[in-house]
Amino acid sequence: MNKTILILLSIVIASCGSPKKNINNDSEAFKLIWDFSNNNTYVYSLKVTVSSEFKKSENSPLLKSAIVEKSTITVQAKPNQLADFSIKDLQLQYKWFKEDGTLNDSSSLTIPTKTIADITPNGNFGESDADMYFKLLMPLPASNIQRGESYKIPLKLPLEEDPSLYNEGFNTITFTKIRTIQGRKCAILKGLLDISTLKLTKDLEGHYTQKITGISTYYFDLEKRCFIGSDISMTENSSNDLSVKSSESSGFYTMSSNKVIKIRLDGIGDSLE
Repeated sequence: MNKTILILLSIVIASCGSPKKNINNDSEAFKLIWDFSNNNTYVYSLKVTVSSEFKKSENSPLLKSAIVEKSTITVQAKPNQLADFSIKDLQLQYKWFKEDGTLNDSSSLTIPTKTIADITPNGNFGESDADMYFKLLMPLPASNIQRGESYKIPLKLPLEEDPSLYNEGFNTITFTKIRTIQGRKCAILKGLLDISTLKLTKDLEGHYTQKITGISTYYFDLEKRCFIGSDISMTENSSNDLSVKSSESSGFYTMSSNKVIKIRLDGIGDSLE
């Protein structure tokens, strides 16, 4: 399983050469796909902020932490109508706070560039972890869509605490309207995230809950055929009091967190737009 993608998911947790659409016709169906025909490089800034509260035992104090992630995302189109998705200059800053709210400790981490090859114009990699991450950040429908229509994107999120546990759910996207943003004619896509179906294996006993919900807005340029931004807000509530038959370990843990993800297009090719 891709380590970098799982780290990013835990912090945050898609054909070319088609004619331009008449975007004033409400009944018209749009094909929202990337334009990989010109070998362009789409460059984005990514910022993720996470605030969390957690308890390590039933009687321990409620502690708080904060994480800030900053990086550059590139989508590099290639002559074969595919593209490479890269996460570059990933900087993570952690802060842990005492019970009284004062800073207890801090650290930082730099993660090397990670590139995943061969994304298709509709945003598929054929590799589950990459697909999941990309379809949270920049989701596109599998078929043509009209304004007012919705589509569901299934998501499956492995849990860090135990690789045998995972949550399933959907990112439900609705094409709400077309709007001009900084001179760009954009499809506005509203997302409703719900990942709450926890899958347990037979060898686990005890109690485990995790619920991830959120709302999002995605901005897709209908003429350039690329995303110009994403705004995602997520809330996670989880707890565990588990015993594992195959080991002697058991534990208690509760956590709630709020995550805000902001993506903005910085440029296409070598020039900023």
